[in-house]
Amino acid sequence: MFMAVMAFNVIFYALVASSGTDPTAPDFYSPDLWAIIYGFANASVWEEVVTRILLLGLPLLLIDRLRRSKSAMVRERKLHQYILGGGLEIGKAEAGLLLFSSAMFGIAHVWSWDLWKIVPAFAAGLAFGYLFLKLGVYASILLHFAFDFLSIPLQVWPGLALELGLGLLSLLWIAVGMAFLLYYLAKAFGWI
Repeated sequence: MFMAVMAFNVIFYALVASSGTDPTAPDFYSPDLWAIIYGFANASVWEEVVTRILLLGLPLLLIDRLRRSKSAMVRERKLHQYILGGGLEIGKAEAGLLLFSSAMFGIAHVWSWDLWKIVPAFAAGLAFGYLFLKLGVYASILLHFAFDFLSIPLQVWPGLALELGLGLLSLLWIAVGMAFLLYYLAKAFGWI
């Protein structure tokens, strides 16, 4: 998932940049490093709690209870699966809520970034939401954490060698990520 989302983001950012748009981003270099790290850690947890548990898990619980589903799979779901995620199959209700929570996640990034951030944040939200449904909120938090903290090494150890090393590693992630991105896209279109 990490590599697929990374590949999508790079492709999207390249398209945005090639259109002549200069994407704006928050200033991560002015505040103290501890404040940036705390902010990223805070965002990784609370953004996932809000968009996965409050906008995906709990509405799914409400829908399942109101429908009083005859499906044995839905009746066997435990309360903790709605709150902590994990072990949930993706049906129409889950897919709709996944799209909704991902859209809200994308829109929420406009205030700190800009309108261009909606699409890549929406794509990341799909990955986070999928992980929430399949593995649990801890998996979506870890992936979110990985993306947010990707730039931290450059702030701790600035230098050309690290920049070059992370750049080459990113190229590898993107190359492998393209295969995963195509796989997940095919899987999504097959599901539709």
